[in-house]
Amino acid sequence: DANGTALTLDYQADQYGMATIMVTGTSNGQDANTTFAVTVMAVDDAPVVANAIPDVSATEDDADLTIDLSNVFNDVDDANASITKVASSSDESLVTATVDANGTALTLDFQTGQSGAATVTVTGISNGQSVNDSFEVEVTAAAPLLGDGYTELTRSTETSMTDSTNWFQSDWFGYFFDAGQGDGWIYHVDHGWIYPKLTSNDGIWFYDVGMQDWLWINPLTYTLGQTHWLYSHAEEAWVFHAPSLRNPRWFYHYAIGKWRKEGTVGVTTEATLGGYVTGSGIYAKGASAILTAIPDPGYTFAGWGKDASGSSPTITLDTDGEKVVTATFRELSPKEIADAIFR
Repeated sequence: DANGTALTLDYQADQYGMATIMVTGTSNGQDANTTFAVTVMAVDDAPVVANAIPDVSATEDDADLTIDLSNVFNDVDDANASITKVASSSDESLVTATVDANGTALTLDFQTGQSGAATVTVTGISNGQSVNDSFEVEVTAAAPLLGDGYTELTRSTETSMTDSTNWFQSDWFGYFFDAGQGDGWIYHVDHGWIYPKLTSNDGIWFYDVGMQDWLWINPLTYTLGQTHWLYSHAEEAWVFHAPSLRNPRWFYHYAIGKWRKEGTVGVTTEATLGGYVTGSGIYAKGASAILTAIPDPGYTFAGWGKDASGSSPTITLDTDGEKVVTATFRELSPKEIADAIFR
């Protein structure tokens, strides 16, 4: 050091052997030397990762991938060819990893019909010491065999083509026809023409032409050929359909506690004492219902309530859903009766 009080020996990495160290002391122009021997014993260093294997991206059902392992590991003490390699996969249902007998090649075998991610670890072993090299394998789901002209339901993994052209079968939703025109519409054997959209929780929202409503189902609420519970977007409530009740289909609406033929709604009227209402009944959804409030003698119509408003005795009601309308009547005063008689 700068003070001349300490000598530092710096042993070089991965080196061993013998060396002679000479220390020289100088005073008033005169030198004195002393020497000593340094012996560095050899140790067996663990192998290291020299060239890490990069992450792998593949597509579902890709052919096996072979990766060269000859330069992945390095051992300064032994020949690299003597390093033993073994490999493992965190998800063998997705991809298996195998090292050949010579330890020079790694084979990734992508399992049929599988997609997802796994970690593959290759271990290099030399004289009982080891090092790991891990990399990620991501397998992307293959594009559906059917073209983009088909619906999401047709292309889903739970749906298969039948022997009949353009007819398909869902594991739980049954049979339907998809012409592959790209317009999104299919014909379902129980529901007629529908427009399906798959949801993330294995359910389906579909627009039902007969019901004129978006309905939601999933495998827990829909038992093929037995019971169909469907959630109505318009009613924000469940409806029930029995497969035997079709042509036309009938649905039980839990929101009102009544059965209705598909595409129909009820208009129910209630009247107070002093009159009655005409025009109630079952209507095609979206049709117009004409309601007329007719007072009894000695009474007059006062106004509409609930799903209607105003004081005109005759109104036109849009039947976009179930309607309940009240009509209020009041008794005429003696003056009103006299005015009506002597007018």
